[in-house]
Parts: sequence; C-alpha cells; structure tokens
Amino acid sequence: MFSPKLNPGYARQYREPVSEVCLGCICEASSNCDRSLGCEGGLCGLFKMTHAYWVDANKPTIPLDNPNDEGAYQRCSIDPVCAAETVKNYMGRFAQVR
Repeated sequence: MFSPKLNPGYARQYREPVSEVCLGCICEASSNCDRSLGCEGGLCGLFKMTHAYWVDANKPTIPLDNPNDEGAYQRCSIDPVCAAETVKNYMGRFAQVR
C-alpha cells in the first residue's frame, strides 16, 4: 500500500502528479482509509471512486487482470495499490499546469 512515510520529495523529483502523502490525505478524507470497504452506491474502495473515474484513469488493474473483464473496476478499487495508481493516473491526466 502507499505509505506517507515515503520521501515526500519523490513526487517532485519524478514529476508525479500526486505524492504518497497526498494519497494518504485523500484516502483519509474519502473513507478514513477503511480497507474493509467494498462498493456501495456506485462508489468503491478506499478512495470511493466511481466507474467513470476509473475509466478516465485508463482502467488500471491488479496484476494479471484484464481491464475489460467484468469486475476489474471493483477489484482495482478495493486493492490499495491499484486504487492509488488510479488516483495517480487520473491526476496526471487532468492536472492543471500553472
């Protein structure tokens, strides 16, 4: 899982759209980082992401999964690493450069 203990300068160094610390804050605000959450009301996992959000993030998957298989979105959204990758992809795609 992502860890706020990683070097916060990492995101700046590699130009990632969101740092590990930021991911932790988004997780806390979205779900209190409750790993037991599944899908409810169209919102899934630690980041309470929607299917459309996952699609906009280029449909990341857990290892050996196929993004076109039924349930790939749900499996990704409840996996901490895949869910964090989804947020990073989404932020990278829609980042506003100032």
